[in-house]
Amino acid sequence: MNNHSKNRGFTLVEIIVVIGIVAILTVAFAKVSTSVKTNAEKKATQGVMTLVVDALNAYKDSDLDKNRGTFEFPNPINKSAIKYESVDEGMVNPKMHIVNHVEISKSPQARKVLDSIADEFKKKGIIGGQTTYVIADVWGKPLCYTYTPGTGNFPVIKSAGPDTEYGTADDIVSCEF
Repeated sequence: MNNHSKNRGFTLVEIIVVIGIVAILTVAFAKVSTSVKTNAEKKATQGVMTLVVDALNAYKDSDLDKNRGTFEFPNPINKSAIKYESVDEGMVNPKMHIVNHVEISKSPQARKVLDSIADEFKKKGIIGGQTTYVIADVWGKPLCYTYTPGTGNFPVIKSAGPDTEYGTADDIVSCEF
């Protein structure tokens, strides 16, 4: 009696189905992980922007304004006033200004808040021959700030968001969170 068990392998169709399922799962995982990463980056940028707003509030509450009689937020840095060492010039929005880290740091309370910002969000620059730091978002683009002196309005801090282009739907604005 011949009792040969038949060694049956996988058919081509079965292999193709398994490969298709693995490919679909891989694509789904990649999309989910990209979305999670982008959301985490946005939250990190919002956290840095919140610290900049806190520093501006500390600056406002400091004794600096009592010596002047009237309070004004520090003027933002004009793009042309700063030479970048670790920021690509093309990443700076020509229509907005950079957060004036130097002026805000004159308040000890504000400096303490700014010092708590992680080094990865600080980009080196030179203003008038002195090294300063520009506060940047997760994508390395300097945070910009709009403020009109004499209006009494609080400055608005803005990040260009994941696409690093200002004026698009993914911009992150301090007054919106």
